[in-house]
Amino acid sequence: MPANLDDLLLRLGSRARLVRHADLPGKIDSARQFAEAVGCRAERVAKTLILCAQRQRAPVAAPYPLHAAVVLAVTDVADLDVVAASLSGHRPRLASRGELRHLLGTLPGAVSPFWTGAIPVYVDVKLLALDTVFVGGGERGIDIEIAPRDLVEATNATVGPYSRSFAEHAANVGGLRRQMPT
Repeated sequence: MPANLDDLLLRLGSRARLVRHADLPGKIDSARQFAEAVGCRAERVAKTLILCAQRQRAPVAAPYPLHAAVVLAVTDVADLDVVAASLSGHRPRLASRGELRHLLGTLPGAVSPFWTGAIPVYVDVKLLALDTVFVGGGERGIDIEIAPRDLVEATNATVGPYSRSFAEHAANVGGLRRQMPT
């Protein structure tokens, strides 16, 4: 468990609940299995994607990366066109394992919107229609249940239409691969 998780839970108080996968029935290898174990729809389980884009500094300097942490339901995919607008118009890609390790000191499956450092957090507006969502707690097997508005406040996130359904995505093939945990 991240050392600052206890501090986060104290700060959030009754607005957040820690859920350990080990305390749930059955084996949990996917977001859908997690949703079944806690008795909720998969739309309430969120993923935090770290996206990277390259931008050229004017006029001759080397490119430097731009990053975004996008929080959306595991049942959706990131709308890269909308995210690109937040990254000065530069189309993003999913951060590599090495980039995650370098930027956040973590690996896929353990990214939390609460510990993104200087990377801005963007929360998909669809999540705000839900009473609570489950987001990563900073390591695999730990999630935090929190009201989406409290998540936005705690992470100083920007809210917008950062996702689209898999059906919309399939109709407009492209975008990021492997956004949906199996």
